[in-house]
Amino acid sequence: VSMLKVKSLGENWKIVLLVLAVLWVGLVLMYFYRKLNVRYQLTTQRFIHRSGILTRVSNRIEVIDIDDVTYHQGLIERMFNVGSVQLVSSDRTHPELWLRGIDNVKEVADQIDDLRRKERRRRGLHIESI
Repeated sequence: VSMLKVKSLGENWKIVLLVLAVLWVGLVLMYFYRKLNVRYQLTTQRFIHRSGILTRVSNRIEVIDIDDVTYHQGLIERMFNVGSVQLVSSDRTHPELWLRGIDNVKEVADQIDDLRRKERRRRGLHIESI
């Protein structure tokens, strides 16, 4: 009876390891899919978001229309210095846009926010009143 329990316990570990390996491979594939699928470009006046592999969709948000820039990092994301940036804007198609899997997330969020502030100052808009 004890031999059966030991053998079944060993098989359970193999199953657990197989499940973990499949999850890991799935996460890696999801990462590469996002890297191929989504592109971001920041100019002095626009934030351009392109997505799609076979069919491409391109959306533009005027930098001046961005109302808030926030970045989010979980524990594991902090270990790898990646995270998500949330843009809240007055844009009709993307009033809230999440940029996921961003390297150096704090610097990217600061860069978008700085550009937003410069463009608003350039056009004479008060940042605090919007």
